[in-house]
Amino acid sequence: MTAVVFEARLREVRVEQWGGPTPCAEWTVRQLVNHVTRGNLNYKALVQGGTAAEFIRLRDADALGVEPRRSGRHLRFRCSPTRSPAPAHG
Repeated sequence: MTAVVFEARLREVRVEQWGGPTPCAEWTVRQLVNHVTRGNLNYKALVQGGTAAEFIRLRDADALGVEPRRSGRHLRFRCSPTRSPAPAHG
């Protein structure tokens, strides 16, 4: 799925759906979107010289913030090859 399609799908998620189930029974919608978002950010960091230890440390970190619907747009911006990696939070 492209970042543009991912972003479009996120715009369709209503506020009350973020805590809802997904086909992955252990994960809510928010947890699954965070997993995809954080994974992309972590892989970008690896390509740019990040370490495996940093990857593991950030694997479950919140990448969505208080407005998860906006994460698709932020993901596309932050994972663009012309952008530097986002600073780690936490």
